[in-house]
Amino acid sequence: MLAALLSLLTAACGGHRLKLDDGSWYGKLISVNVRARTITFAPACRLTTTGSAVVPASERIARTVPVARAADLAIYFRPRGSRVAGHSQPADIGMLADTAVHGRLPDFPPGWYVDIRDRKVSRAAEDSGLREDDPAWKRRYSCIESRSTIALVTP
Repeated sequence: MLAALLSLLTAACGGHRLKLDDGSWYGKLISVNVRARTITFAPACRLTTTGSAVVPASERIARTVPVARAADLAIYFRPRGSRVAGHSQPADIGMLADTAVHGRLPDFPPGWYVDIRDRKVSRAAEDSGLREDDPAWKRRYSCIESRSTIALVTP
């Protein structure tokens, strides 16, 4: 009984005790802890070489993951809020934290791409919000544009 209660309390406190498997993910960046070098991330899709797979609703919970020392971190700069005029730019963990907290423009993007290697974040990149018109791309990455994914990542 006590173990079940502790498990429930642990799961409800920010990040979930479950780990994200190594691989590529798309979802919502909840927060960044600069001092501890961790991110809290809720996955919506698992990205593979053949496409994307929806993460079941029961597993779309925030998890805290350490960030590797040499992680590739990037934000998407939108001059005057314009996605089309924007560009990806390298970031440090402090910029990532600031963007996660303050990046709420009217057309703020759908989410973040995160790669996990050896149970650590090796890459985190803000989504530009730009989409391909190519039907093959739309089929392959349909999870990113699904209503459930948009509902998860939209503030």
